[in-house]
Amino acid sequence: SGINAEYGDMMTSSVVVPLFNQMENLETMDFTSFADATMAMMKNMGMDDVNAMIGWKIGNNIRDVVVGLDRGFSISSFQFSAEWDANDFFCEDGNARRECRDVQCDSSTCRVVEKDMGKDIQCKIDECNNCAFNFYYVEPETKKEMPYECASCKNEFASKIENGSLRKVAKNNVEASYMCDEGYVPENCYSRAECDIEGDPASSAGRITYPKCVPDQCKFPDSVENGYFYGDWRKGPDGRPNEEWGDYQCPYVNYYCQDGFKQGTGTIGSSVT
Repeated sequence: SGINAEYGDMMTSSVVVPLFNQMENLETMDFTSFADATMAMMKNMGMDDVNAMIGWKIGNNIRDVVVGLDRGFSISSFQFSAEWDANDFFCEDGNARRECRDVQCDSSTCRVVEKDMGKDIQCKIDECNNCAFNFYYVEPETKKEMPYECASCKNEFASKIENGSLRKVAKNNVEASYMCDEGYVPENCYSRAECDIEGDPASSAGRITYPKCVPDQCKFPDSVENGYFYGDWRKGPDGRPNEEWGDYQCPYVNYYCQDGFKQGTGTIGSSVT
């Protein structure tokens, strides 16, 4: 006997809900043609013998049951009512919300000034801003969430320092790393600039402490016996900056051994500083 759906009230929160609004006046649909089309497609693709495909004796029986359901299914009248909220899927600017389920807030990217230490600064992901971190605190009296502006010196870091230049600003916006010019290295192996978030950005001295670049006193050979130069803290073997090696501290050079040789008691194949 066939399955007759007299009235189907369907409710869903899926984003495709608006598509079903076009089916409000749908009257009578026979799904027998879907079953015939399915079997024809399976034969054309060489998939009609399910037993041979999956190695189960019951395979073809399952096929017949699944395909046969369409033959007995028809709709004589279709009604649809949607209960969904567009704000669940779209931002105020009309763009779709991003899926940020795998993104976790990094509280270390928000530096808090001393006067705000008593506030319980919290973080949430902004689905309408490329999964950016939004920091906030709850106002004790009103219990409302108030946005919190983290300390930032991002626009205060100089692009050039004496014998060096800015490499990148850290995600916390209060630290930055610098690369010394050719022939210079960071003094005491320290290449990071730090901002005093409690300081006055308008002061003549500023509130950022920069690293110092001093003349490089080390002379590394271009090659070693039975080995070759691979790269240093400035550039890799292809000559490009060593972004993937992270912030450098002390200058170093990498040498690799030639085929048939391995590192001995010397420095071949290891970092030399």
